[in-house]
Amino acid sequence: ADVLTLAARLELGATNAYLGVIPAFKDIGLGQLAARLAADETMHWTVLSQALGKALPAGALSFGA
Repeated sequence: ADVLTLAARLELGATNAYLGVIPAFKDIGLGQLAARLAADETMHWTVLSQALGKALPAGALSFGA
């Protein structure tokens, strides 16, 4: 559980880092790449959180709901 918790924290940190740099890019392609990487890291965080038995955040943005 400790390893999964650490991995989830690292994935969340990576997500926030990618999202944080998007506004700094003048090249739209780099912004899109950072957004795709953030989405990938979010997926990793989600899987790890579920493996730990944690619920998704109640205020999560859900498209199509």
